[in-house]
Amino acid sequence: MKGFLIICKDKRRYIKYLSLLLILALLSEPAFDILEFRLDISEYMESQNNIITLILGFIGMTITELFFPRDADAGTNNKTRIISLLIAYLFLGVGNYLIHGNFNIVGPWLVIAFYWYLRMAKNDNQYEWKWGKRFGALSVILVCYLCVYFWVRSGFGDAAR
Repeated sequence: MKGFLIICKDKRRYIKYLSLLLILALLSEPAFDILEFRLDISEYMESQNNIITLILGFIGMTITELFFPRDADAGTNNKTRIISLLIAYLFLGVGNYLIHGNFNIVGPWLVIAFYWYLRMAKNDNQYEWKWGKRFGALSVILVCYLCVYFWVRSGFGDAAR
């Protein structure tokens, strides 16, 4: 895969960035818990800070580059790669939900959605899409995010809540 070669070519920078995110997550988590739960250790795993969600979003961007590199032909996209990518996104969202990351299941998806938006709207640091199309795409991303977020917050449609 061409995308994997791109990541391997810049492997040192990728590992350095991911390591910095992990160190930041480890250093900031105790302070977040102290501020969030006022030293109540029993509620420690109730919520994680935003860095965890950003790490999962970064992994999702990497997976996107593996399955759909920027320099690939548009005609080479097949169903297996699309399904594999969607399954990977599903695992990232469910993982974020299970570890109680911020923004529930949709946290990494929001990072990935903005990554796809920038990837499709920009080419060589210039916007190919006109302002209206960019605004429409961002509006759709936001509406989808809010619908899924509030659905998850309500307990996946639990009528008692």
